[in-house]
Amino acid sequence: MPNRNCLVKDGRTVRLQLKIMQVLLCLLENPGKTVTKEHLHERVWQDVIITDHSINRAISQLRKVFGDDTRDPRVIETIPKIGYRILCPVEAVYDEGEPAVEIPETPVASRGNTRKVGALAAILLMLALVLWQRNSMPGEKPAQAAEKRIVPLTTEIGHERFLSFGPRDSSFVYVHKDREGNQWDIFLNRPGRDPEKLTDTADRESHLRFSPISNEIAFIENNPERVRIVLLNLDSRQTRSVFELTKIGEFQQGVGGLDWSPDGAQIVFAARLSDKETMGLFFLDIASGLYTPVFATAQEHVWERFPAFSDDGRYLAFTRLNDRGTEQIYYLDMAGGETHRITGSDEEIRGLDWDKQHPGSLVYCSEINGAYFLKKTDLSGNSEVLLNPFGNGSVGINPQFNRDGTVLTFEILTYSTNIYRTAMDSGRADWGQLSPVVASSFRDWQPQISPDGSRIVFLSNRSGENRVWIADANGSNPKMVSDLGTMSTCSATWCPQSRYVYFPGKTQKEEGYHLYEVDSRSGSSRVVEENAFAPHFSVDGRWLYFSRTIEGQWEIWKKSTEDGRVEKVTRQRGFSAREGRDGGSLYINKLAQPGIWQINADGGEVQLLDNPGTQENFNWTVGRAGIYFISFSGNTMPRIAFYDFRRHRENLVDNPAINNLHLMNGLDLSPDDHYLYFTVMEHSESNIVKINWM
Repeated sequence: MPNRNCLVKDGRTVRLQLKIMQVLLCLLENPGKTVTKEHLHERVWQDVIITDHSINRAISQLRKVFGDDTRDPRVIETIPKIGYRILCPVEAVYDEGEPAVEIPETPVASRGNTRKVGALAAILLMLALVLWQRNSMPGEKPAQAAEKRIVPLTTEIGHERFLSFGPRDSSFVYVHKDREGNQWDIFLNRPGRDPEKLTDTADRESHLRFSPISNEIAFIENNPERVRIVLLNLDSRQTRSVFELTKIGEFQQGVGGLDWSPDGAQIVFAARLSDKETMGLFFLDIASGLYTPVFATAQEHVWERFPAFSDDGRYLAFTRLNDRGTEQIYYLDMAGGETHRITGSDEEIRGLDWDKQHPGSLVYCSEINGAYFLKKTDLSGNSEVLLNPFGNGSVGINPQFNRDGTVLTFEILTYSTNIYRTAMDSGRADWGQLSPVVASSFRDWQPQISPDGSRIVFLSNRSGENRVWIADANGSNPKMVSDLGTMSTCSATWCPQSRYVYFPGKTQKEEGYHLYEVDSRSGSSRVVEENAFAPHFSVDGRWLYFSRTIEGQWEIWKKSTEDGRVEKVTRQRGFSAREGRDGGSLYINKLAQPGIWQINADGGEVQLLDNPGTQENFNWTVGRAGIYFISFSGNTMPRIAFYDFRRHRENLVDNPAINNLHLMNGLDLSPDDHYLYFTVMEHSESNIVKINWM
């Protein structure tokens, strides 16, 4: 039923999104013939900006409905680098005067027969085409489709980020890091010339901004000891520091974005000046070097980021991220001093810029449950999606316009992570070997082994959004267990009986996370605690530990599994908790303070470690002999370290299987302590692309 966006399979109606149905109909118009990606672009996505990944995602959804296999396709065949072809026979079935696509109960096994599409199929195709044309979405703009095609602007291997256009011509600067190294350097791209490297240091440069009136660039320079705002003059190639902040082992204590005032006299920047403060906005006077807070009264429990002046200097846009993970865009009226909220949805912002062709409008990148959207909004909050997310890609990051607003650039980041394990006992025969456990071309992370060692729970975006999945201990038989609609989550754990999975979930309409329990057998779910995060069970199963925030302060709580009573555990902050294997000790970390603490029986606490960092809240696990955690040292690759309970000291784990891996989120031990499970970055790439913006 094309005009109802439905398929009929075994008498059962399957509803599809409009775009996915249109892709299917486009394939059905050309039975046995290759339909190119360019043709699908023109026919289906005339109203939005897309990449090939949007098509890939639609094809993936169709294959899921059909039960098709990319390795042995029986319904849709991929023609590498070109397009797709429909293989299955099609039969016209009529219901209340409308044609429906009937999916064969058993797809044909022979490709030779798949090309035999008879007269009934031809009739169906003509009807489908008429219905498609009649029911296509209003407001499509075919003439603009070609104008808004995505064009690569940088194509080097590795990462290119933080582009900024010059004030006079089409020159631009950006930051590049090669795939193998950890050094981020600034490059200058001028028309007709090869890119020129401007910096070559071990420091990490980011957040580049060209001055609106001179040939000068402002950027953030990071190293383990300090963070600075630096000005680089492109005429003299001289640099000077205009702001410096000494670090004290806290990565988040630093600068998180900057912009020039239109007259070039000031820089506005976001900074966290100490571990006792959140990130706020500051004005920096270039001539004097003095800086003052943008707001006289700091916003308690709120992080301010991504400052951006409008071209006329009337407004300052920025975001506010609260302790519940909700972020909105605001703007400050520079004349009246009033602050206004623009967006209201629950999302995380990944960059914004003012639309110079449409004054009073912003383009921004929005992340919702692992999916990235490029959006546009006016000052009243009327927003629209410009670019839809695609499976494993992060699109629209750090949008930036050129000086006249005719070109919009943004970053496309793609990466995949898989879960591995390695033996931790050097006396074992498989010591030093790296064994894949959960692997896909998407992102799989945060492994947790069931107490009986038979299964693993993990997070994955292989369904298009971040969801909780379980599999056998060797990674086989994966299945999603948290398809509860539009809901974000970031961790999961098992109950001691290895049947129920617990995870924090939050919908877009909710301010905070609720703790969900899902039966791994039946899939049934229920909320077991509101305003709860980071669940973990006691060894004996009598208590469920979790964290919650009240008035901006995170503390550890525990809930009895016997009578349901809830007790507060910490008094000096806490974010996640783990019991020792003997059940006699409790260890915690804190959200904005690096380290791990041991909680005594009287409620007092002793700090054992100053690692892991504040961005590694789930990258530690407790074994019988000590604590394993991921350690970051400056700009070097992360390493797995071990704190020995008996010797009271920490050392890097010397295991040839893991010494040179790019480790990501998630760390867990098998119940017998023999194997360590962790997440590895398999592939990571980012490029800057552009579209015409007329």
